Amino acid sequence: MPLFRLSNPVSPIAVDFGSASVKLLQATAGERPVAIAAAEIRMPDELRSQPFEARLEALGDTIVNAIRTRGFRGRRVTCSPVSGLMRVQHVQVPTAEDSDVGGTVTALLETALQRAPGSLIVRSRPVLETSRDGQARSEHLAFAMAREDAMRHVDFFRRRGLQLVAMHSEIEAMVHAFDHIHRRAGDSELTTLYVDLGWGATKVAIGHGTETVFAKSVQLGGRHLDQVVAASLRCDLASARARRVAEAMVSAPPPAAPAPVASGDAAPAMLRAAMRSAGTAVALDRRNGREPAALGSPIPAGAPA
Repeated sequence: MPLFRLSNPVSPIAVDFGSASVKLLQATAGERPVAIAAAEIRMPDELRSQPFEARLEALGDTIVNAIRTRGFRGRRVTCSPVSGLMRVQHVQVPTAEDSDVGGTVTALLETALQRAPGSLIVRSRPVLETSRDGQARSEHLAFAMAREDAMRHVDFFRRRGLQLVAMHSEIEAMVHAFDHIHRRAGDSELTTLYVDLGWGATKVAIGHGTETVFAKSVQLGGRHLDQVVAASLRCDLASARARRVAEAMVSAPPPAAPAPVASGDAAPAMLRAAMRSAGTAVALDRRNGREPAALGSPIPAGAPA
């Protein structure tokens, strides 16, 4: 039994370094977390093409100011580095008793990426048992990051009075964001495809319940669409992106008039009507095939995340 227990303890501040923005979120700890603070810092156009180190330093003061003024608590931070800094790889290793599987996966990645021994931080776990040429093998999902890049993040927060306590892959964070809907024993038998369409890259994952069994980062995102538009219109990327977004909004068909509803349900009903008229599938509960009741009710402030 603990000597004392903090009332309403909070999790570390989550910082997601994206190619187009930096997102910050903090929630209470426990089985039903509640978001207590959030902020998004847009990446200026002139910084998007700069090396990551330059973007990190340019936004440092803005990030710290957001943490100090937006209701965040404490100095502990966990972060997700930009996807270009973290390699996602499926690795097969021979199955053998008393072997250092983690060390073998690390060595294979260091060789494949032509890195010196000890220069990578690798985390891996088994996802599949298979065989090749009659030899039993274990397939592992590995996330690798250069040690100097990881330490750069540690130093970035340390110099600003913050303590980095953990780093997570964007892909793993994406999958675990849905853990709250995979709490039944049978959910491990369900297969879910997750796709995160980012500006710099697209992250794809397949999950069995809360477990990630496949992951891949595809270097194709909104930036590449902007480049095609810029080449066609002979303009810069910022103008191309503004034009692309504007065209998408103009070309969207107008929503059908929603059926009369009670005032408290107007917003969800209008959203569903707009999605149907645009040919967009409305989210359905995977257990009964019906619309979740939560979509018909407004979300109160401070609702559980």
